[in-house]
Amino acid sequence: MSTRLNRLLSLLKELFELDQPDLDFGMYRVLRLRSGEITTFLEESLPDHVRGSFARHDDAHSAELAAAESVDRGALESEVYDHLYRFFRRYYQGGDFVSRRVYKDGVYAIPYQGEEVLLHWANKDQFYIKTSEAFRNYSFRLRPTQNDAPMRVHFDLVNADEGEHANVKAAAGKERRFVLAAPGASGRDFLHLEGGELHIRFEYRKHPESQEKLVDAAIAGILGVNDHALTEWLHELGKAQEGTSSTPPPSKLAYRLRSYVARNQRDYFIHKDLGAFLRGELEYFLKCDVLHTDDLIRATSNQLEQRLSTLRVIRDIGEQLITFLAQLEDFQKRLWLKKKFVTETSWCVTLDRIDEGLFGEITACDAQREAWVRLYAIDRITGDRVRAPYSVPLTPAFLHENRSLVLDTRHFSADFTARLLATFGDLDDATDGVLVNSENFQALNLLQGRYSGEVKCVYIDPPYNAKTSKILYKNSFEHSSWVSMMADRFDGAAPLARPGATWVVAIDENEVDRLHLLLRESFPDREIVPVAVVHNPRGIQGDGLSCTNEFAMFVRTRGFPLGKKSLDQTKSKPLMKTGSESTRDTARNCFYPIVVEQDTVVEIGDVPAKTWHPPGPTVTRADGRQELWPISSDGQERKWRYARDSVHSVLDDLEVRRTRDGTPIVYLGKSQESYRTTWVDPEFNAAEHGSTLLKNLGLTGFTFPKSIWTVHHSLCAANLFSQEVVLDYFAGSGTTSHAVINLNREDGGRRKFVLVEMADYFETVLLPRVMKVTYSPEWDAGKPKRAATSEEILRGPGLVKVLRLESYEDTLNNLELRRPEGLDRLLSGPQERATYLVSSLLDTETRGSASLVDMSAFADPTRYLLTVKPPGGDESRRVAVDLVETLNLLLGLRVRRLDAPETFTALTRRTEHGRLEVTRLTPDADGAHWLRAVTGTDPEEKRVLVVWRRLTGDPELDNAVLEHWFERPGSRTGDREFDLICVNGDCTLENLRRDDETWKVRRSEAELVRLMFEASEITRG
Repeated sequence: MSTRLNRLLSLLKELFELDQPDLDFGMYRVLRLRSGEITTFLEESLPDHVRGSFARHDDAHSAELAAAESVDRGALESEVYDHLYRFFRRYYQGGDFVSRRVYKDGVYAIPYQGEEVLLHWANKDQFYIKTSEAFRNYSFRLRPTQNDAPMRVHFDLVNADEGEHANVKAAAGKERRFVLAAPGASGRDFLHLEGGELHIRFEYRKHPESQEKLVDAAIAGILGVNDHALTEWLHELGKAQEGTSSTPPPSKLAYRLRSYVARNQRDYFIHKDLGAFLRGELEYFLKCDVLHTDDLIRATSNQLEQRLSTLRVIRDIGEQLITFLAQLEDFQKRLWLKKKFVTETSWCVTLDRIDEGLFGEITACDAQREAWVRLYAIDRITGDRVRAPYSVPLTPAFLHENRSLVLDTRHFSADFTARLLATFGDLDDATDGVLVNSENFQALNLLQGRYSGEVKCVYIDPPYNAKTSKILYKNSFEHSSWVSMMADRFDGAAPLARPGATWVVAIDENEVDRLHLLLRESFPDREIVPVAVVHNPRGIQGDGLSCTNEFAMFVRTRGFPLGKKSLDQTKSKPLMKTGSESTRDTARNCFYPIVVEQDTVVEIGDVPAKTWHPPGPTVTRADGRQELWPISSDGQERKWRYARDSVHSVLDDLEVRRTRDGTPIVYLGKSQESYRTTWVDPEFNAAEHGSTLLKNLGLTGFTFPKSIWTVHHSLCAANLFSQEVVLDYFAGSGTTSHAVINLNREDGGRRKFVLVEMADYFETVLLPRVMKVTYSPEWDAGKPKRAATSEEILRGPGLVKVLRLESYEDTLNNLELRRPEGLDRLLSGPQERATYLVSSLLDTETRGSASLVDMSAFADPTRYLLTVKPPGGDESRRVAVDLVETLNLLLGLRVRRLDAPETFTALTRRTEHGRLEVTRLTPDADGAHWLRAVTGTDPEEKRVLVVWRRLTGDPELDNAVLEHWFERPGSRTGDREFDLICVNGDCTLENLRRDDETWKVRRSEAELVRLMFEASEITRG
């Protein structure tokens, strides 16, 4: 095998992720299962294809010429390998294909179509994949060739403190590092065996030592453990890693640990259309790098034919390899774009919204009582003659008197939660907020059905990419990576925004210029206004200017006015004087009309003759405008505070307000004014009204949150009214939800919030913050200063939904490769097998994987299982995904009723025609027939019924039960006023449709597949 072929094969194995066969997660695990076939294709089929391609392109004449000129076919083949190596090498760097269109050495072309201004960045053609996904799963096999005893090792992250978020970047000496977990009492708590596999635990936290020293310390600590049960494992970990260029080679542990650390300090991408990009680049490469003009001019006809033959072979083989690479990249793209499953749904409910008939079960729940003690210190409530004290267990009287306590359904059974939710007459309307624990791209993708066109304001505080400690972005494209991240998420959030929605993006000086350009490209028809916010009055110390401000970039639609800033109304007063010396005769020039139109001062009238008297304080003109005169309610003619010739000096400070009976009054000193482009008030100080506020709430683990007043005024400027929705998909500590809660308590509005956050502080800061602020608006040292008043409870968030979603890594790790029976017989020929490997392998053999929808698992909607690794967790676990909530979101359902499941025993009989029918359904907790109904409306206002049932394996019986249940007198389905009915499993419900009815029945599995994959160009079944 030639050196050039070897070099090409080494590169291709890296491209196809075959160069590290011991890795056992994600795409490495998937491709390892077919690595033998792929390796055979590369090492044997590829050279054969090169030789065959030369043969196909050589006709009789060119063969004679080749013989005459003694053409060295081996040299031509080596040239092909060399060109292919150079072509693929130039676009592949460190695990990703970078879309740099090569013009010549060191110079790249940018696609330009005549725009006046073009914004371009290096990663524009790639999806940004968040780094922290890789924290959650890193596994490898110490004996990769021994499938019966591979010795699987996992690196588990058991503690990750808050890192670079919003404007927070690690200062020098305070960067987060990977550190071996504490040894604990055993001296080796960082190592444990489970299920025959070794888990090594790490923390990710601030540490003054360099990462290299910490890696060396971890290696020494692990290999230095003296435990008989781990001897074989430690021996294997200490063996030299094969296939490295280092001398001496590192140990397997050292090699993998350094790879793990490097992997988690960089960002990763998926190309949006790798096939099209590489095919276009291949054509350019062939013209500019293979066919040299000078050589062609001087070439003989024989040499020209030889050159063209080589070019055709390079194109043939290059296109085949591109098809294979595109299959891998497109498959990952489809997994990324696939709408994800809801892996858990829980609810936070204030006791005032809960039927007191459930209080007995609540008092019996010790887990909830203990949570309330931690959150609210309820054990300090001593009670008196009137109020019940804290006790163990709690009493219904205590719950009745503390109605702002927030119940978390995670402490209760699924049955209790279902019965609780069934008490809400309109569940969607009753839901005041939604918190989503997920990567934000995935959350936005899933939420598009339900919230399309509903969001009035998008407020986000993304990572700032500060200079003090940059992320080690791929290929050092730190700005390009940041812009890619933001652009993808603008695109994902845009469908959720309603016409006229306002976007507010917080940013500092490091990326404000690029953000401004990106906003202009993403929102070309909008007005973009930067607002300087003095969030750090003390300034950042350094050798340059001391920066005290960041920016809030407002993106608004012209024609949709922004809100006004409320002013201190105690400083304003009626323009009309009262009291002594306030009558008309004391100052003739202070009696004149002020003309208003739609409560705006438009004109100052003239002073009338002394003998003329207006008919009243308000005179309506023929043109509809109103003249307002200084006449008091008792009919007394008085005077304005300013004479006719001086009132123009205060004209901008005049404001018309109406009394409760509609009487217009002119005030001097406005109650509102337009927001200015510089916010300098002390309330914007992030230390005082952000960090101190969190400290008072007793919440740690999130540094430098926004001042709540910055978010408050941003929402006010966005004109966020009652019932309108605000979205924050970089939610951080939850300041946006806190600001919405405060606004609603101030004016009685019912604004709703949707927050998305993927980090661990979702559980430790954001969710507790919402619960705490709901219980009490005032806190000090982690304790409530008082409980919420009855009005504050009524105006607070009584029902908040909490969603946890499948991650991209979860999707990868639930893939299974299963070759359809009989397929190998169809792939008996080398050409057929090569074509299959190159273009169809992944799509065909992953069909039916749990993360790609396993149709058979819908037989029991409560037992659709995925293996997931929760954020902050160190162990993967099998969970039953929430199919009900997943389909609701995919349908965009505004859920009116979510009924509790019902279980029945069925009494059946055969009709005279032999048809099985159910004569009675008897409620029975242990019954074989389980059904649950969801009713609501979809985005087109169609009435939808979703019926979930547990199938028994007897389709005839299951459908007879469904039909009887559907037609029960007095049931919710009895009115039959639906446009669409979704049912899992094959059903005969349409047989019940009357001639005057038009409702349709669809299979829930098919709807879920259609909607889950509609944007990912993939089909499942």
